[in-house]
Amino acid sequence: MRRIYLFGILLLALSSCAAQQSKQNTRYTIAFYNVENLFDTKDDPKTFDEEFTPKGAYRYTEKVYSEKSNNIATIINKLNGNNPPVLIGLAEI
Repeated sequence: MRRIYLFGILLLALSSCAAQQSKQNTRYTIAFYNVENLFDTKDDPKTFDEEFTPKGAYRYTEKVYSEKSNNIATIINKLNGNNPPVLIGLAEI
């Protein structure tokens, strides 16, 4: 009886290992990116963004905003070998 019990446990353990090997693992990428001063070019009176307007200290134009946005999108897209993350956290927006 003891041998049958041990054989059953062994068979159960081996079958569970085989079942785990047949499962396909899915990996997801999560990223966090500090985009450093990504502002639009419109002055918002509720925020301190005056320096990042066309008339501000940094002369932040639509062209600068567009280039910066495109560069950020390119970098995010190239993360993980052109397989973009499923979740992205952005800082300094």
